[in-house]
Amino acid sequence: MPPRSIWPVACLALTMLAAGCADSDGGATTSPAPSTTVLITSTTTTTAATTATAEPTTLSPDLHPVIGWSWNAAWPGEGAEATYHVVWETGVEQDMTARVMYGVPWQGGTWDCLVVGTPELGGAGIAWYFARPEPWRLRLGGADAYWVNQSGAQMERGAHTTPVVLDMSVFPSGTAELTGVIAITSESNDAPLLELPFTARVTAVAEETVTVPAGTFTGTWRIRVSANVGDSYLWLDPGQLLVRWDHAGLFDRIEMVTPWH
Repeated sequence: MPPRSIWPVACLALTMLAAGCADSDGGATTSPAPSTTVLITSTTTTTAATTATAEPTTLSPDLHPVIGWSWNAAWPGEGAEATYHVVWETGVEQDMTARVMYGVPWQGGTWDCLVVGTPELGGAGIAWYFARPEPWRLRLGGADAYWVNQSGAQMERGAHTTPVVLDMSVFPSGTAELTGVIAITSESNDAPLLELPFTARVTAVAEETVTVPAGTFTGTWRIRVSANVGDSYLWLDPGQLLVRWDHAGLFDRIEMVTPWH
C-alpha cells in the first residue's frame, strides 16, 4: 500500500474531543481537575502611560479556552454507535458502523479506540488508538487497517515509535506541529516492514456550516492537517465529533449518515 494509507495513524486522533482516558502505559483514567481562575487583562494606551485592569473569570477546565467547546460533551458514550458513508481510495463506496471502545489493550498498553467498519482479518475498516491524559491534549498511538483486495485479506498496522502529543488548546489562532516516526507492520510479520518519518502542521481553518447525509451542521470547525504526504481536512462538531473527513488515508472521504446514538 502507498504511504498515504498510513496517514490516519498520525492525524485522526485530533478528532477525539473528550475527557478522561486510559494512559498509554497502562495507567488509570484521569479525574476532573478543579476549576481554574484566569485573569483577563485589558490594556488602555494613552500618551501619558499604559494602564491595565485585571478581571478574574472562573472557567471550567472542561471548556476549550477560546472556542468554548466542552471536552466531555463531544465524546460518544460507552456503547454508542454512528454510521458513516466512506469512499475508499479505490473508489468503492459503502456505509460503515462506527463505535468507541475504552480501555482496550494494544501494543503493550491500554488505550481508547475509535473503530470505523470491521477492522479484523477478512473484514474492512480502521481502528485508531489514542489516549487523553488531560483536557485538550491527545496522545496519538497508532492504527490498524484491514481491507480485502485481489491478493486476499490484508492488514497493516502503523504505530508511533514514541507516542506523539497533540495540544489542541492552541486552536484556533495557533498551529500544532507534530514530528515522529511511524513503524509499519503486517499481520504476518511483527517486525517493522519500514519506518516512516513524518512531520505535520495542524491548524483550525474556520468555523463553518457543513452538509452531509446526516443533515446540516452549523458551528463546526474545519481542521487542516498538512503533512509530508499531503493535506487532510476534518469537520468537527461539538456534539457529534467527526462530521466529515476528506483525504483520510485509505478512505478518500468520510461523511456522517446517522448521528451518534
